[in-house]
Amino acid sequence: MNIDNTKQFNRSRDIHVKYLDGIRGLAALYVMLNHGSIMTMLLTKNGTDLSKRPASILHFIHFYILNYGTYAVAIFIVLSGYLLMLPVVRDPDMKLKGGLKGFFFRRARRILPPYYAAMFLCLLLIMNLQSFGIDRSQMAWAKLVTGSLSFGCVVSHLFMFYDFTRWYTAIDPPMWSVVIEWQIYFLFGLVLLPFLKRFKPILTIAFVVAVFIVPVLLGNNIWGNVHSWFVFLFLVGMLGACVNFSKEPIYITLRHCGIWLYGAIFFLLSTLAVTLVADKLRINLIGGTLLPETLTGLAVVCFIIHSTNSMINGYLSPNVIVKFLQTPLVDNLGAFSYSLYLIHDPVLEIVYYILKVSHMSGLMRWVLFAGAGFPLAICIAYLFHLLFEKPFLHNLNTKQPRQEVILQV
Repeated sequence: MNIDNTKQFNRSRDIHVKYLDGIRGLAALYVMLNHGSIMTMLLTKNGTDLSKRPASILHFIHFYILNYGTYAVAIFIVLSGYLLMLPVVRDPDMKLKGGLKGFFFRRARRILPPYYAAMFLCLLLIMNLQSFGIDRSQMAWAKLVTGSLSFGCVVSHLFMFYDFTRWYTAIDPPMWSVVIEWQIYFLFGLVLLPFLKRFKPILTIAFVVAVFIVPVLLGNNIWGNVHSWFVFLFLVGMLGACVNFSKEPIYITLRHCGIWLYGAIFFLLSTLAVTLVADKLRINLIGGTLLPETLTGLAVVCFIIHSTNSMINGYLSPNVIVKFLQTPLVDNLGAFSYSLYLIHDPVLEIVYYILKVSHMSGLMRWVLFAGAGFPLAICIAYLFHLLFEKPFLHNLNTKQPRQEVILQV
């Protein structure tokens, strides 16, 4: 079937892409499980409070399954680039809806209200720990949030430049990536999109690699605590949307080259190989997590291109992974994934503290933390979503189908 005629291209708006929101929901869930796994290791003194068999299970789960939270963050970045590029690539002139002003307004309305709500709630919690009889030094993130109440820390979080300061993990540690994505939005509108329109993909990739990856590989820490390679991953997501929907010849050729499923498998296996070899041999990779996070992002964008292409063409029903990602449970998780990302850590910290000061065995701490802490964090995150995120979602009161809303996130 030819998908490049105008009729078919316009029909692409009817494609059910809820699976993208499902990916985002699972990524947020994985980040929560990653942080919970770290806390579980602390609660059980790295498994020494457990008998041999439970300790082996705990170590396997932590070191081989749940120890890679930043990989999930890389997935968030790729998804953002893909989703934000979709309405642009469908515009004949490759313009942002409402111009730069409209774009930044929509991004601010989407990102900032929940961010500031989480920030102030965490500050209130930190300020009142002593009133609740909680010893901050006994909490898992005690060192990370040092200086949270200082003037400089609060100001840097208010104006979102804390990734260039020593407080980049303060207040609410998972927020370290929110500020990076917020800054990438400005690069998207002011640099990446104009550069891509003028110089096309090859030169744009070369420019981003030279500016945001090469300095890291050379050991030049000009970007501070910023994962500067996230800019490249964001661009990868943008290009993925172009491959799926652009009418330019170069993207049409790439769309039909049939390599994307193989690319997803190759990059996934490469991620696993690099991670396992580095962990097993205790090798410090150049650039830290740059390589495995980049490989993860490439695997995800290849999977998205392949899956969306399949649905556009109509020659292949959604694969089993896409069907799972579109199930109501996973889809609904994706709907409040941002809230889950923002608010899970302080909830888990409170549960962690209660269990740590108890006289329970290591096994009971593990069971209760997983059995009560995770569900509680998800429930509170959903309540937080209803109060501080959902009221600010655009298109909330329209009758557009859910997938169209997702496409315009």
